[in-house]
Amino acid sequence: MDADGLGADADVAQSPPQDAVHEVPLQRRVLVSNVVGVLRLGYGLAGRHLLSFLAPAVVVLVPVSVICGGLIIAVVGHRGLIVNGDLHAVSMSPGLVVAVIAALVVVVTGYAMALAATVMMSGGLLLGRPVPPGVAVRAVCRRPVTFAVFVVMVGALGAPALAAGVAVAAAGVAAGAGVAVFVLVSGWSLTLGVPVAVLDGRGAWQSVNRAWSVSRQRRTRQTIALTLGMLVGPGLFVAGVRWAMSPLGGAAHIVLVNAVIAIAVVIVVPFQAGVLTVAALNQEYPAAPLNQWYPDSPEEKPAEPLDLAHIAELLPGTGSIPPRTRWAALCLVLLPLPGLLYGGYVSRNPLGLTTDHAVMEKVGGLPMALQLLPGQRPIAIFSDLSARVCAGPGCTDSRLYSGVHVGDRRDRGGSAVTLPDGTVAVAVWGPQHPGKGDDHALPQVLRLLRCDTSGCGGRPATQNAPVVARSDNDHLASSRVAAMTATRGGIVIAAMSETRYPDPNRPGGPFGLRMQLIRCADIRCTTPHTLANVRLSADPSPTSRPIAMAADQQGRPIVAYEDADAIVNVIACDSAECRHPKVTQTSLERHRIDPLNYELYMNGVDIAVPPDDRPVITYRDTRTGAARLLHCRTFDCTQASNTALSGPGRWQSRPALTLDRDGRPLIATYDRDRLMLVACQDFGCDHRRGVALAKFENGPGFVDLTVGRDGHPLVLWKDGRLLSGSNSTLHLTTCTRPRCGA
Repeated sequence: MDADGLGADADVAQSPPQDAVHEVPLQRRVLVSNVVGVLRLGYGLAGRHLLSFLAPAVVVLVPVSVICGGLIIAVVGHRGLIVNGDLHAVSMSPGLVVAVIAALVVVVTGYAMALAATVMMSGGLLLGRPVPPGVAVRAVCRRPVTFAVFVVMVGALGAPALAAGVAVAAAGVAAGAGVAVFVLVSGWSLTLGVPVAVLDGRGAWQSVNRAWSVSRQRRTRQTIALTLGMLVGPGLFVAGVRWAMSPLGGAAHIVLVNAVIAIAVVIVVPFQAGVLTVAALNQEYPAAPLNQWYPDSPEEKPAEPLDLAHIAELLPGTGSIPPRTRWAALCLVLLPLPGLLYGGYVSRNPLGLTTDHAVMEKVGGLPMALQLLPGQRPIAIFSDLSARVCAGPGCTDSRLYSGVHVGDRRDRGGSAVTLPDGTVAVAVWGPQHPGKGDDHALPQVLRLLRCDTSGCGGRPATQNAPVVARSDNDHLASSRVAAMTATRGGIVIAAMSETRYPDPNRPGGPFGLRMQLIRCADIRCTTPHTLANVRLSADPSPTSRPIAMAADQQGRPIVAYEDADAIVNVIACDSAECRHPKVTQTSLERHRIDPLNYELYMNGVDIAVPPDDRPVITYRDTRTGAARLLHCRTFDCTQASNTALSGPGRWQSRPALTLDRDGRPLIATYDRDRLMLVACQDFGCDHRRGVALAKFENGPGFVDLTVGRDGHPLVLWKDGRLLSGSNSTLHLTTCTRPRCGA
C-alpha cells in the first residue's frame, strides 16, 4: 500500500507535482473489484491519515457531546438513577422528552458535519487534492444540504428495524427478515448521498437520486461492504473495548471505561468515512447481462459513476495537510474529555442519586435475605444458604459462595438477622445428618449459623452449627418455618413445627402445630432457652415467608404469621421472658389458599415495632397482589387499621419492611412496573410518600430491605417473576440519602 493508503485493489493515477497541485488530474481513477478491496482501501486510508482525519470529529463531536450531556444531566436532576455506572431516568417527564429530542438532533447534526468533513478529506486524498481539516469543516458548514442528506441516511438505517418489527407482528419472522433485508439493501444505497452531496456539490434530492444511480448493478456487493465497514466493524470495535475494560472495578473503572469508549466512538468516524468515500468513488462495475424480458427496466440502465475529474476540480484543496503533531496534541487532550466528564459525574454522584447494580445474572427463583456485614458490605443469603458477598458498600464487585440445600421442599429457607456486633446469623430447618439418604425423612432440626465475608460455610458449617429446636414430625415439611430477631438479651427465634400431642382439629394424626420461642445468648447458642410453646390452630400459608418476628424496645418478642386461610395472626409476649403469650387473629377476610397456585408463593408477611410500641405488619393481598399494611393500635394487635400501599398486580412479591433511624417504617414494594420505596412520615404510616427506585423488565421478583449504619436504605430485588427461572437478575439499589430523599 502506498503513502496515500491506496492498495493493489485500487488503480489511481500518480499525484501531480507540488507546483501543479491546483491543476485537475485527467486520469485519476479508483477501481476496487470486491468487498474486501473496499474495506481494505477505506480502512487503510483512514489508518494512515488517522490523526488528520480525527480533527473534524474532535472539533465537532467533543463540544456537542459535552453540551448535550450537560443538558440531559441538568434536566434529569434529582429524578435520575445511576444503573451500573450509567445515568437513567426513573420516569420520562415532558421536559426530559423535549431535552432528549433536542440533544438527539444536535448530536445527529454534529455527526453529520464530522462525517461529511472527513469524507471530503478522504476524497481529496484519493483524487490528489488534499483538503485540510479546517477547510473541510468550513466547507461543510457552508453547505447545510449535507444535513438533509444525512437525515435520509439515518432514516434508511432505522427503517429496517421498524419494518421488520411491523412485518414480524403481522406475518411472522420469515416475512420480517425478508422486509428487513429489502429495506437494508435499499437504505444503504442511499447513504452514498453524503459523499455525493459533499464531493459533487449536489442538492439533497439530487444527491439521493444520484446515489441510487451510482449504486446500480452492484447494490448487493455495495450493501455488504457498507454494512461491514460502517456498522459491523465499528460496532465490534466499540463492543470489544467495553469487553476489554469489563474486568476493572470501582470508580476508576467507571471513569476509565467512559473515557475509552468516548475515544473509540470518535475514532470510528474516519474509518466509516473512508469506506463510504471509496464506495462512492469506485469506478468498477461488474458486467451484467441484459434482461431480455424487461430491457427498459430502471435496473437495466447502465450505471452512472461519478465524474472524478469534475469532483477534483470542485474540491477546495490546498495541496497539503498541516503536520500531524498539531492535531495529535489536540486529540490527546480533547478525545477523552466527554467520557471523563460523564464518568466523573456518575462515579462521584454529586447530586446523591440512587445507585443500582446488577450483582448477579441468572439467579433463579429462590427467595433471599439482605443483611450488612462489617464495613457496610451487603450480603445476599439465599434459601439454599448460598451467599453473594459484596466487596464494598456500593457492590460494584461481588463474589458468590456456594451453599447446601437444607430447607424444605418449598424452598422457604431460613431467617437472617444482623447482631449488634455485626455478626450475621441465620436460622434454618434441615436434616440432622444431611447427605444420608432422604433428607426429608431424616430427623429435622433447626440450626443457627454464622455468615461472614466467606459466605455461610456450606455443608461443613451446617453440620457443625448448634441445634436450637427439633421437629417431632419429620415428614410434614410445610409446617417447618422459622423467624428471628435480635434483642438486648440475645437472639430470639420463633420456630414453627409439628409436635406430638392430641389435636381435635387433626383427627388423622397425633400431631399438632406449635410455635416455640427460643432465646440464645449469642450465635454459639450453647444453652438454648425455651421461652414459650404456643399451640396454633391453623396451618401456615404455603408462601415464601409465612412468618416474621420483631421485638420492641423493652425486648418483648412479637410474631406475625399468615395461615392457610390468608389470615394474619399475631403472637405477642407480655414481657421479655414471654411468660404469658397472647395469640390474636386480625380481622381480615378469610380466603382459603390453593397450594397449587404458584403465584401465592409470592405471599408473605413482615413486621416491625416502632418506638411507640404499636407494631406495623406488611403483607401481600392474596386476591389482588397489592401490598398492604396493618397498623396495630396496641402491642398485641387486638385492633388494627388496614392500608393499601400499592396498586394491584399479578406476581408482585410480598413487601419488605424495616425502620429508619427515627423508627419510622420503610417499605419496599412494587407498583405497576416500578420498584417503590414507601417512606412513612409517622410511626403508623398514616402519612407517607412514595419514591420510584427502579423499573423492572422481566417481572417483579422477591425483594428485601435494610438500612445501613449511615441511615441510607438498601433494597435487594429480582428482576424476574417466580417462574422466569434463570432469566432473573439480582439487583442491589442503594440510596445515597436517608429515606431515598422522600
